[in-house]
Amino acid sequence: MRMCQAFAQLGNEVELHAPTGDLSDVDPFDLYGVERVFTLVRHRRANLRVLGAVDYTRRVVAHIRSGHRPDLLYARELYPLPLLGSLRIPYIFESHWRPKNVLWEQLEGYIYRRSEFARVIFISHRLQQLYLDLFPFLPREKAVVAHDAADPTDPTSEREAGPMRVGYVGSFSQGYGVERIAKLAERLPLIDFHVVGGTPAEVARMQQRQSRVNLHFHGFVPHGNLGPLYERMDVCLAPYQASTPHIDWISPMKLFEYMARGKPTVASDFPVIREVLEDGVTGLLVAPDDLEAWVEALTSLADPQLRHRLGSAARERLEREFTWRRRAERVLHGVT
Repeated sequence: MRMCQAFAQLGNEVELHAPTGDLSDVDPFDLYGVERVFTLVRHRRANLRVLGAVDYTRRVVAHIRSGHRPDLLYARELYPLPLLGSLRIPYIFESHWRPKNVLWEQLEGYIYRRSEFARVIFISHRLQQLYLDLFPFLPREKAVVAHDAADPTDPTSEREAGPMRVGYVGSFSQGYGVERIAKLAERLPLIDFHVVGGTPAEVARMQQRQSRVNLHFHGFVPHGNLGPLYERMDVCLAPYQASTPHIDWISPMKLFEYMARGKPTVASDFPVIREVLEDGVTGLLVAPDDLEAWVEALTSLADPQLRHRLGSAARERLEREFTWRRRAERVLHGVT
């Protein structure tokens, strides 16, 4: 949604195809706080794994074939591209993970060899290098890195009085570090911890195991409604663990959201995180499994001057490199 908004703001006519999904009764523009500057076309997708993907692809392809011919296709779904090849339309593929199996790898190799292939976008340098090793024929100039992004947001209210507030926004899945936050709340009783995300069942389980008065669970909050919660946070966390899926190459959206709001971030020290945050300059990076290092980092951020320096530097870097508009410009440069 954000990328389509950015493409449209650059002067392009944009049509986004997406499945109806579980939130078919929710307006996606309101959900994500996105301007209505592009067209959203939704297709039914049966929950049948491969057959569902094939049926969804057929619907997308049929719609594109029957309507206004686009000048460029931009895909995060791999399957439609071979079926659309007969239209002879240039295409860009955006990859967020390595090929899942041999069939996927062969299919990607096929689309990279076609004359319509314009470029492939990677969300990290680590993922780009993995692909260049996997597909040695892939021209480096067509293998473009474009990390995820966010748009700067100015605070609308003054900081409330009270203890330092540390926040986390994201998944409760294995490896994302919610359990680490619970341990930090136990070790640092004078700091308030706020956790945003999780299903009702996941939140209920955590609340049953963790009843500390300084640990607050807010549950899932639509992206467009996160602003007030972010404003209440003094520090943000990205406590990824070694068991986090795809930690070798992910581009965590939460890092850019934190930076966009000028929040100092304490994050796990993985090479892919260092592509975005510089330790001691735009955030604090600590060993993911060293609880004492996390305690020490958060204790140091009781200093408001340090929080301001790190948060301001993070926001400045985001404005230079990681806004949605800059990402859209990087993706389309030389293609349109």
